[in-house]
Amino acid sequence: MKSASVLRLFGSSLLAALLLLSAMPLHAQDSTDTMPRFRVYTADGEPAALYDVVMAMDSADVVFIGEQHNDPVAHEMQHSLLMQAFDMYGEARPVALSLEMFETDVQEVLDEYLADFIAERHFLNAARPWNNYESDYRPLVEFAKEKSLSVIAANAPRRYINRVSRLGPASLEVLPATAKAHLPPLPYPGASDAYRAKWNELMFGFANPPEEEAEEEEAPSLPEGHPPIPENAPEIGPDHGKRAAANAEAEEEPEEEAASPHGGGGGMPDMANLLHSQTLWDATMAHSITQHLDAQDNALVLHMVGAFHVEKRLGTAEVIQHYRPGTRAVVVVVRPTADPTVFDADAHTGAGDFVILSDESLPRSFESSF
Repeated sequence: MKSASVLRLFGSSLLAALLLLSAMPLHAQDSTDTMPRFRVYTADGEPAALYDVVMAMDSADVVFIGEQHNDPVAHEMQHSLLMQAFDMYGEARPVALSLEMFETDVQEVLDEYLADFIAERHFLNAARPWNNYESDYRPLVEFAKEKSLSVIAANAPRRYINRVSRLGPASLEVLPATAKAHLPPLPYPGASDAYRAKWNELMFGFANPPEEEAEEEEAPSLPEGHPPIPENAPEIGPDHGKRAAANAEAEEEPEEEAASPHGGGGGMPDMANLLHSQTLWDATMAHSITQHLDAQDNALVLHMVGAFHVEKRLGTAEVIQHYRPGTRAVVVVVRPTADPTVFDADAHTGAGDFVILSDESLPRSFESSF
């Protein structure tokens, strides 16, 4: 490595450390408080540092940074890694920010804001940001705006996610071309066996529940100990089961119920459709990222996303290979835990290429609405 690159990395790492320190609540900066805010590990639990994560980006096309949506340390990590990626690689590679938190149909609005064509208030009125946007995601977008980085609105529009949750994936085929333009090519890939098992483990408590029992299950509530979600977060996914059912019932569309391949009444999603809607989310994010990689030579994309979507290289991280085989990916998973200095091998091994354990005792960036 050239000495100038080393110096740039050292400088950016120092800057990131200072930024993290300045963001610490006073109790975390107290010299009597020995609990670290985070620790970085490799996939098998060996101690590492943010420096190692940034160095791994050199051989990656996309870096997935998986968060729990209300973890303040995860958001600090994302901001720090984006800055360091730009500082380290920005002269040689076009660095881009990709966000689960914006949907594909607001890409034009996002681009207009980044280009200073519209004021921020008009951007926010039109872009449907999550309710923790200002505290948790605005710093990322503003950094990208300052540095003229592309920002990818990667997510599927929630109205189509909701449609799949009620009527199944085949219901997307009747949408007009203008709607399909915001989705990946249909039919989109279904869940792999490993992803389905992981989903069932979260929803039911074991990997492969009997089919007849699964059909009788009510839409699940948030699992015990699972982090809460923003009021304006997407309705579907492992973080969002209870909200998914509530919104699907509220948005009942009787004229479409007959089209449901599962014949369900009342507009409520069945468990199979919830997984289908989850995989639409993954497929859309993967397709959005690969479209950017195909259009921008030698790009480095940092994708901010809920950890479930990328843990163990499943979900979005595996579907990206369907759309662009050979895409080089680094998976970083941030997990809140009681003691970041203890790596529980059974719980964390292989969750990502890097696992960052954060202090779960720190104040959450928002409270559960349930």
